[in-house]
Amino acid sequence: MKFLLTLLLAFSFFSSGFAGNTPHSNFSDLLISMEKDPQIELQIRNIALQDNSPIEIYLEQGIYIRALGIEDGKIVYGIINNLADIYAGAEVSYLDNIITRYDILKARVYYADGTVLNPTLGIPQPSVLEGGSNNLLLIPESTNDKVWAFNPQNGDLIESDFIPPDAVNLSLPQHAVQTPRGTITISDQTTDGIFEYDTSGVFIRLFAPSTGVNTSILDNTRGHAYQSNGNLLGTVGTGPNINAIPQFDTGGAYLGTFITSGIASSWFIEYRTSDMLISVINTPTGVSKYDLNGTFQSTFASISSFPQQVHNMQNGNVAIANFSSGSQQGILIFPSAGGTFIKQLQGVTGNRGVWQLGNGNFLTTNGSGVHEVDSATGNLVRTVVPGVQSRLISFYDPDMLVGLQNQNSSVPEKYSLQQNYPNPFNPSTTISFDIPLNGFVTLKVYDILGKEVKTLVNKSLTAGSYDFSFDASELNSGIYFYTLRTGDFAETKKMLLIK
Repeated sequence: MKFLLTLLLAFSFFSSGFAGNTPHSNFSDLLISMEKDPQIELQIRNIALQDNSPIEIYLEQGIYIRALGIEDGKIVYGIINNLADIYAGAEVSYLDNIITRYDILKARVYYADGTVLNPTLGIPQPSVLEGGSNNLLLIPESTNDKVWAFNPQNGDLIESDFIPPDAVNLSLPQHAVQTPRGTITISDQTTDGIFEYDTSGVFIRLFAPSTGVNTSILDNTRGHAYQSNGNLLGTVGTGPNINAIPQFDTGGAYLGTFITSGIASSWFIEYRTSDMLISVINTPTGVSKYDLNGTFQSTFASISSFPQQVHNMQNGNVAIANFSSGSQQGILIFPSAGGTFIKQLQGVTGNRGVWQLGNGNFLTTNGSGVHEVDSATGNLVRTVVPGVQSRLISFYDPDMLVGLQNQNSSVPEKYSLQQNYPNPFNPSTTISFDIPLNGFVTLKVYDILGKEVKTLVNKSLTAGSYDFSFDASELNSGIYFYTLRTGDFAETKKMLLIK
């Protein structure tokens, strides 16, 4: 009923005052402006709430319509006629013309208040992971403000609500990343924070900045990445840190800028073995190479338009997703040393995220869905999920023991559990232990009443000396006990958390 009433009101309003009008705006310009400045999206949503107008429409014939701008106080919609090559044949229009041209009653329609009509139209049924691996690719999308999960081997959809919608904290989610604590953090472009969730999708906290949203620190944030020491690096699109990379400790406290200048609106951070690559969208656009201490090394790739995700491929080459149209559109493949691209895959344009699948093809995202691209020809293999604003891609390994390191190749002589260091601590400490034989190991933390509060290790390990970096940010101050068990060996020690 609401939908029919909305259409009647919209149609009567627009046809009475604006019938026949065509926006003067250009599709490409509107799309890029909105991508860079998320405030435009907020302005559109405010108007859409007042008018009860839709903000996104997906038609089953493969047409995707999205509110892209404002002209003379009216919402301008972009009509994407090719979900893969979004710039090909794209148009702009007002709502009255859209209602006249298309059968909106049969479409998947999104409103600014969260109402969705025909929500399952075009959405595939999730598949089942096979082959014994639980690994996933995580992709946030800002149509529903949630995180989807995909098969890293073939790109199939595995779960549509890995992190479900969160209207309080997520408004334009960009990047979901597995943390050194085993949780998930999501950077959001309009709520200006990096938010932490557990692996069941439950919100934990605003992780960074830990003191609360502060646009002097994070503003218009896109991708984020964790250093080997557990510290967090963020990207910034506007505000005082627009030319820098802010850094946060393992508890989310702001440490200042890791890279102090020369960034010019960063979008994505990709760590490699001995350096890091950062995509930059303001002049000079492209991808810059820094050492692991944040010192500029060189321009890795000169890209004249709008690079977003940077992905280190299986063979050492680097794939870059380019959002803009033109001579450098699509997925650009560079040699590991950078320089000139050696291959261009143009089956999908307006690219945001890119990841090489286990089958050799690429999973890529754009403003109309999630797609698989043939790595040899660049042709579209399939559109996996149509009609959603899909974003950056990350790898998730639920079995990965982040924080656990085997310190040497020699085999210790006996089992032992060392006292954690530092102790007392806040919020992180290191727990070390030795196991002389291969075996199944558990390392668990208990409160003073003996209640288990955290499982740190729960898997088979090879013989060796291990250090586990334990982050107790989620726990209250107090006395805790940690117990190591493997085979017939068990040992417990006490530690003190002071906040």
